[in-house]
Amino acid sequence: MSGSCALALVLAALVLGTFSSAVFLWEWVVGAPTPLSALILLISITGVFMKVFLVLKRRIPRLQVASVRHWIFRLLPAACMLIGLACSGIAVVRQAGQEPNGEWDAFAVWNLHARFLYRGSEGAWKGIFAPVTWSNGGYPLLLPGMVSGAWTLVGGERPIIPALLAIGFGALSIGIVWSGVSALARDERGWLSGLILLGTPSFLHLFPDQTADIPIALYMLATVALLQFAEAWPEVRRPMLVLAGLSAGFAAWTKNEGLLFVVAVLGSRLSILALLRHWRDLRTNLTMIGLGLAPVLALLISFKIFLTPGNNPIQTIGHASSAGRYWEILLGFYDTAKGFGGTWGGGIHPILLLGLFLLLYARPLRNLRPMSISLALVVPAMLGGYFLVYLFSSDGNLHDYIGGTLNRLCIQLWPASVFLLATFFLPTSTATANEIE
Repeated sequence: MSGSCALALVLAALVLGTFSSAVFLWEWVVGAPTPLSALILLISITGVFMKVFLVLKRRIPRLQVASVRHWIFRLLPAACMLIGLACSGIAVVRQAGQEPNGEWDAFAVWNLHARFLYRGSEGAWKGIFAPVTWSNGGYPLLLPGMVSGAWTLVGGERPIIPALLAIGFGALSIGIVWSGVSALARDERGWLSGLILLGTPSFLHLFPDQTADIPIALYMLATVALLQFAEAWPEVRRPMLVLAGLSAGFAAWTKNEGLLFVVAVLGSRLSILALLRHWRDLRTNLTMIGLGLAPVLALLISFKIFLTPGNNPIQTIGHASSAGRYWEILLGFYDTAKGFGGTWGGGIHPILLLGLFLLLYARPLRNLRPMSISLALVVPAMLGGYFLVYLFSSDGNLHDYIGGTLNRLCIQLWPASVFLLATFFLPTSTATANEIE
């Protein structure tokens, strides 16, 4: 059951991304969408993905439960997860009520862009890219397109729409971690993985902020989950790889750092399969992932070429010769790691929770799957990319720049990192039930 649930949640995230992209493309090419045209788009996209779900659901193997623990060890994590969901839900809703318009970046960037798209008939929405708006016009438009499309459907700029979407993206992230890990591990670690996310205060704090950090975290997580599904379920390998490419494309269409994620995923996969000389797998992986990635990447490239003002993220290479800058960046990474998860004022550090998780489920490093090894390289590659961006950037005070951005960048990687760690050591038994789920 959890395999179907995980697939349904991942496809729900892809429905949102596809709808947002279609709404933006409609506005760019045809003109402002009407409520009817937006509804037709949503119904059509949902219908396509429902068909995909029904086809794949029949081919996902139904695996026997691997855990042989006493029933109390299976019931207790589930009960703790439910209690955590209730407490976290109350806190998130209360914060959303206190900040109905989200935090400053949501008001000044993401929701502002959505208002341009929603109000900007006759091409006026292109005012997003005017330098006088000071609204970071080069940012991708998945989140603004989603908010604009939802406003079009309901017929008005209702502040509750961005808030509900923001909480929905976060809820999908938790659901995918729980159900996806449960489907692959076939024991209680899915509940514990969800608890780790619920035990990360700064992750929950970003839900009602209405910024793009949680949406990009969702699409990074969905990409990692789909790649793990492709490796674990050979019956649906190719379609899972295509969907993983689509999800990675949506990460790039959400925030600029999503492009770094695409490069990290493709580069790690390429390097591992090349080192193992699995040339046939390499060709299949890159082809299938590329099929899913290509449409969104084409949209993003067109957006960057034809709409956005030129913006060079590398302002100068002179900083690379400054030894002090390297040390300052390393100190910034250390400070972020020390307070990661919102533990500045005390509490259990999320990394400690991961350590306890490893003590419970670590296994000897044998028979590791190539997909797990390649995905394990993605997070270090992303952190290395962030280091280079800080090294070459001349964005004001470096200490303040790192302090204001790095924790968010790490939170973006957190759900995917938890999922990867939880599925890195999987049960060796692959016995299947006679039924096919």
